[in-house]
Amino acid sequence: MRGELLPITILQPELSREHHAENCATIARLLTDVRDESVIVLPELWWRSDDVVTYLRWLQVNAARTQSVIVGGSLHTTAESWNALPENLRGKNPPATWSGVANLGAVVAPDGTVRAWYGKQHPYGVEVERGVQPALCPGTFEWRGARVGVMICADAWDAKLWRDCFCADVPTYRGADEPIVKTKSVTLRNKHRHVGTSDHRHRTSASGQFPELICITTQSVAGEHARAESRALWNALATARAYEFGCGVAIADWAAAEHPDGNPTAGAAGFVDPASPSAAFVACNDHIQHATLDISAVTAHRTRRVARGFYW
Repeated sequence: MRGELLPITILQPELSREHHAENCATIARLLTDVRDESVIVLPELWWRSDDVVTYLRWLQVNAARTQSVIVGGSLHTTAESWNALPENLRGKNPPATWSGVANLGAVVAPDGTVRAWYGKQHPYGVEVERGVQPALCPGTFEWRGARVGVMICADAWDAKLWRDCFCADVPTYRGADEPIVKTKSVTLRNKHRHVGTSDHRHRTSASGQFPELICITTQSVAGEHARAESRALWNALATARAYEFGCGVAIADWAAAEHPDGNPTAGAAGFVDPASPSAAFVACNDHIQHATLDISAVTAHRTRRVARGFYW
């Protein structure tokens, strides 16, 4: 492992659903204050074009400029645009088989390589009305010796996705009509009793074990809840998942604001470290938040939890 401390940069910028160029400029300005070798997390759908090639180029330029890996939020794009990508930019993901539009994002390293693609399995709100399709599974990559997972917005509320999509034998793609591949069950026992069977432990995977950090990229539309209530819900989710799975949770979001389409954003960005003394959610109170995850402390936390019978 290159370092036990993993720097994380979480964005909560003021964004527009109408002015794509302004969004690019806003985020580029915020990234001038990023530490080298950070994990930068951008919010969902900040990229307001369906041009996936230009999206990747923007991420490559800014990953090189910051010398950090960028979890690139997401964009709505078509299967045709995806299939037009050169194979080396699709990584291990096969050609798209969904129809219409999907919500996708990429992880790009400073050398310009695409470390992972990820997609939204649960289109939400206006996406349902517009026929947005489920596409790629949540993704994983490695950075500074740590394993990192990425989910988009509503997917984070599905605990089964956390269990299924961060395991070794889950494919990188799931079509709209295909079930997610089930993971292998393991029997959990201790010297006192038989606990039962489960597909969730800090099980080994192709790259090691359950990610030490999960990044959630969201555009938290307040919807039926007031902004404060929406923030409280995301706070509770992040804290519970961090403790349930023994991992850091970083949420990037749009800043709280009204928008012309009548769907206000809540500003729910923040970070939870399960190994910290309080294990409390630390909200992003500005447009950018810097955090550090101590990987050795997370490992020790997991060891203590296993000894107490956690991770079913």
